[in-house]
Amino acid sequence: MQEIGNCKYYKLQNKATGLFLDGNKEGKIYGHTGNEGPFQQWRFISVGNGFYKLQSRGTWLFLDGNEKGNIYGHTENDGPYQEWLLISVGNGYFKLVSKGTWLFLDGNKQGNIYGHCGNNGPFQEWKIIPVK
Repeated sequence: MQEIGNCKYYKLQNKATGLFLDGNKEGKIYGHTGNEGPFQQWRFISVGNGFYKLQSRGTWLFLDGNEKGNIYGHTENDGPYQEWLLISVGNGYFKLVSKGTWLFLDGNKQGNIYGHCGNNGPFQEWKIIPVK
């Protein structure tokens, strides 16, 4: 994969479900079938040391979470819960780990997105696809 650029947008597709990371203006984050809409497009903003903030193109909210494993969109707050470490697992897939909780971005076939302890499963692996 090419280096992630701050001015580019990407889609994140879950390896196990095939669903894309999506969200709405109320801050709900979920997995959804792929479409060309801006709510599935994310900008990666480097904050250093391999950590990124992910901002939705459709809502301008940032991917955020808490220690209970809830994942949601929120306005920028410069907190560690909005900073995500990308860990390559090969074949173009990455795990995303919250700096604030050290929980992994996870999902299920019903489209629920949540933070969970690392388990080496495909539900925690995401393909980062550039938007053309």
